[in-house]
Amino acid sequence: MKPNLIIQASVFSRSGYGAHARDIVTSLFKSNRFNISVLPTGWGGTSTTDNISLDDLDTLMFCINNKIVSKDFVFIHLGIPPEFRRVGPINIGITAGIESDNLPAGWAEACNQMNAVIVPSVFVKNLFQQHGVTVPVYAVGEGVDIGIFNNKSGVDELSFPVSTSFNFMTAGQWMVNPIGEDRKQIGLLLKWFCEVFENQQDVGIFVKTFSQNNSSPDLYFTRERIEDIKKGKPFPKVYLLHGDMTDQELAQLHQKSKAFVLATSGEGFGRTIAEAIACDSPVLVTGWSGHMDFVLPEFSTLFDYDMVDVPFSVLQQGIYQPGMYWAFPKEQDVKRKLKRCYENYSIAKTRAIKHGEAFRKTWSKDITGTKLVEVVSQIVANPYIKPNINQDNIVEIV
Repeated sequence: MKPNLIIQASVFSRSGYGAHARDIVTSLFKSNRFNISVLPTGWGGTSTTDNISLDDLDTLMFCINNKIVSKDFVFIHLGIPPEFRRVGPINIGITAGIESDNLPAGWAEACNQMNAVIVPSVFVKNLFQQHGVTVPVYAVGEGVDIGIFNNKSGVDELSFPVSTSFNFMTAGQWMVNPIGEDRKQIGLLLKWFCEVFENQQDVGIFVKTFSQNNSSPDLYFTRERIEDIKKGKPFPKVYLLHGDMTDQELAQLHQKSKAFVLATSGEGFGRTIAEAIACDSPVLVTGWSGHMDFVLPEFSTLFDYDMVDVPFSVLQQGIYQPGMYWAFPKEQDVKRKLKRCYENYSIAKTRAIKHGEAFRKTWSKDITGTKLVEVVSQIVANPYIKPNINQDNIVEIV
């Protein structure tokens, strides 16, 4: 008889957690090892997404409608540790962790009530184990669909007006924090980028971003922020892409751009970086945190950084707290390396081709999905994992 899995996750969210949730459910389902029921949740204020293949949507709907009534089940919760709770005899927490040098108060205790925790990178695994998490912690990367994100050009299928011949690309959620205080540092990158290439009529940057959701007010707000950074100057060109894009369209955008750049202050995994590498795009990223699991320094460009206090505007009860640090890229190093990529592009592209070839062999969704299935199977079968059988700790699912 297949083990019963009840998975609570934001499977329809337009977010990194949403994409990860869909990968988890579909990988476990396709293994044919488990009987799966899904409890869909939201993720913050993010929109729902239509960017789900028909096969994956069919899988999700089947699992949502598959109700497990047996008391013998494994409960899997994808989210941040403060949300973790004991629901079944065996409980697994899956989280992207946090992009800092320490854990918030209560996170270790929340993880330790579970039987095991799964995180997306060795960086997060080490962080958890160094700061009080004593239950087994497994690092399982998110992986990339290399059938879509690869080195095959699909540029002709993605059409929008572009007047520049050398275009960088960046992507990620641009939070409402002031410039320099946003984790992805989208605003800071755009500011520095515009200063480096102020007089370059052939240079532009594709910015795939949003602030909170894909609404018209969000688009208007994001466009205003970019205009404020540009201050009316015509160059370099900034192309804002706002709203849902399919994976195929994102892959084509990578092919249309010359390089991917992200001056991030920290990543649990870094899916957008991984997708860029899979497309043979040169990557320029901050050299710290979860993406360093798969970013090979010899084939990429790493920004130097300082470890700084997480800004006051980012502090949030139960998540980022005073005394925590993250990376802050060094301005002159970022500017120098952006210019170097532009002036010596053939070298960057040659390295990127080698990077992409190595990445596609080791970080495909099939490979990481197989690892996830093995890890979950090991947790379920491991006789040394003591089930949570104290009925006082069981929470009824409403």
